[in-house]
Amino acid sequence: MCILGDQRPNILMRSPKELITQSFYRLLSGIVRLGLRNGVTFKEFAAISKQLYVRTAAEEYGLQGRQTNMARIALMTGLDRKEIKKVIGTIGKHYEVPAPPDRMAKILTAWHENSEYVDDNKQPLEIPIDGPAPSFEHLIKSYGGDIATVTVLREFKLSQTISESPDGSITVNKRYYVPNYQSDRKKSPELVNPEAIAQGSSMLVDHINTIFHNLYRENLDQRERLDLRATNVSVRKDAVNDFYQLIDRKGMELLEEADLWLTEHEADDPAEDCQRLGIGLYFIDGPNDSFTTDSDSE
Repeated sequence: MCILGDQRPNILMRSPKELITQSFYRLLSGIVRLGLRNGVTFKEFAAISKQLYVRTAAEEYGLQGRQTNMARIALMTGLDRKEIKKVIGTIGKHYEVPAPPDRMAKILTAWHENSEYVDDNKQPLEIPIDGPAPSFEHLIKSYGGDIATVTVLREFKLSQTISESPDGSITVNKRYYVPNYQSDRKKSPELVNPEAIAQGSSMLVDHINTIFHNLYRENLDQRERLDLRATNVSVRKDAVNDFYQLIDRKGMELLEEADLWLTEHEADDPAEDCQRLGIGLYFIDGPNDSFTTDSDSE
């Protein structure tokens, strides 16, 4: 068993740059697979990468509180000044990261916690689609912003978040919305629900931000953020399903407890000093991930 990482001793002999470039290769392999599946060309990917290099260098590496000058951006990124000037003109105009589907989470949290939508045992009610509260229509209008009721209903059915009774009432099956495109995939293997991509990319950004904070936080008195994993490379294959069930049960218990705590500590006044806070879990299933490459074993 290994907690915190599957690192081999030879990583200590490598420079930070070498470790980072090898990590880039593994990380970007998954991003490239997503890009190719959804029609993103290398030219588009390169344009995004170039913009991010220039933007990050410009915003985060100025000296004495000043914005980074053109010469320093060129030195750090390896791009010439003419190209940097062109890229700076595009910053903020393209490639905005889509927001995660937080509205779906708010809807389901309300269905599980709002007094209008739970019974005496704090269990979510079976509700009609239309009509005054408690109803699905009222729930969406109260917590879904400008999103259409029919859109949420379709997505919840597709993801099996809800079940519909013969009389037209609906029951919630899950506390968390996980986009599912399997039924659409039968029609087209290349079709992916945009909500699933948005949610996945949001989780990836959160994890990278946690890693960056732990490595490079300016004030060492700042608390490290939780970033742990438990793995074992010798698990019997006949035990895999049992592990799925264990993590499904324990993981959901943790997320439900965290969700309740976060809801209880929401600010009553939106003008209060607030921040985004939460925790994420992800499942590990595949070959051992290490800092070695194929060439290391030759």
